[in-house]
Amino acid sequence: MVNTLTGRPREFDEEQVLTSAMEAFWRKGYEATPLVGLTECTCMNKASLHRYKEIDMN
Repeated sequence: MVNTLTGRPREFDEEQVLTSAMEAFWRKGYEATPLVGLTECTCMNKASLHRYKEIDMN
C-alpha cells in the first residue's frame, strides 16, 4: 500500500519570506539577528521557519 497523505500546502510567499530574512540579516548581521527577529519580519512562527529551511539559530 502506498501512502498518499501529504502535508498541508504552504500558505506563504516563499520569495517574500526570503527577502524579509535577507533584509534582517543585512540590517543586523547574521550573528546578531535573533530567531525572534526572523519570526517578526517573516510573520512565521519558529517551528515553521525551522521546517522551511532548517535554520539553526541557537
